[in-house]
Amino acid sequence: MKKRSSAFTLIELLVVIAILALLIAILLPNLRQARETARMVACQSNQKQMAYALNFYHNENKDYWPADHLEVSGSWISWVPRLRKVLGGDHTVAQIFKCASTPRDFAWQSKAKTSGTMPPACREIGYDDLNEQGLFYGVSTGGAKVYFGYGYNGWGAYDFNNESMMLGLGGHCDSKAKPLPADQKWMREVKNSDVVMPNQMYAIADSIGDGNWDTWISPQSYNANTGFPSNGVGPRHLGRANMMYADLSVQLINPKDAMIVGVNIDDKEKERRISRWNRQGKAINLGQNY
Repeated sequence: MKKRSSAFTLIELLVVIAILALLIAILLPNLRQARETARMVACQSNQKQMAYALNFYHNENKDYWPADHLEVSGSWISWVPRLRKVLGGDHTVAQIFKCASTPRDFAWQSKAKTSGTMPPACREIGYDDLNEQGLFYGVSTGGAKVYFGYGYNGWGAYDFNNESMMLGLGGHCDSKAKPLPADQKWMREVKNSDVVMPNQMYAIADSIGDGNWDTWISPQSYNANTGFPSNGVGPRHLGRANMMYADLSVQLINPKDAMIVGVNIDDKEKERRISRWNRQGKAINLGQNY
C-alpha cells in the first residue's frame, strides 16, 4: 500500500496562510491600540511629573507661574527650563518633556550653540550651561523649525489689540536680567491667586507638533488642512490628548472640545470654551479673531 506523505499539500498550506492572515488582521489593530494606550499612560506620567515640578516652582517663586517665553535676541522658551531647574537641572530630567508618541526629533536636544554664549537672562531662567543651545524659536525670521510635544497656555484666548484680554498663565518673562518695559508688564507671569477656576483652566497639553511654536497652546489660527488650530491641542493619543489643568490635575480630553474656531457651536458653548482658556474663568468679547 502506498503511504500518505506527512508533508503539507499546497491547498493545506494556503489554508494555514489564510488563517494566519485573518488572525493578524484581527489582532493587529488591537495590538496597535494597546501600544498607543501604553504611550498615552506614559505621557500622562510625564505631565504628572511636570505638575509635581510646577508645585515646587510655585512654592519657590511666590506662587507665580513660569510664563511662556523670554524675549532677548529672539524667543527663548521659559516654562520648560524653569521646571527642569526645580527638578535638579540635570539634562536627564528633560526626558519628561518627550511624549512617547512623538518622533525622536521632538526630544529636547541639549546641543551646543554654534556661536556666542547663553545670554545672562536665559541662564537666569534655567539654561545653566553657557554653551547650551536651549529652546530658541526663530521660525518667524526664517529659522529652523523646533519640534516639541507639549504646549503651555501662556496667552489664553486673547486679542493682541487689547491688553486686558491676555488672560493665560503668562506670556513673557519678567526677569531681573531682562525686565519687561513698563508698557509690557501685563504680559508677565501671573500668580495662582489670579486663576479663578483652576480645576477648569487649561495649563499644559499635548501640542499639534508641526514645528511652529509647538511649546505653546492656543485656540486660534485655525488650520483648515488639519481641522485644528495651528497651535491647538493635538489629537495624539487615538484622537485624544492629555491635558493638565491649572489645579495640576491631568485628564484625557477630546481636543475638539477645546476648539473655538472651525467648529459648529452656539454662543453659549463658545463662551464656556473660551472661559477654560482664561484665568478669569469667564468668556470675553474677542472681536474679529473669533
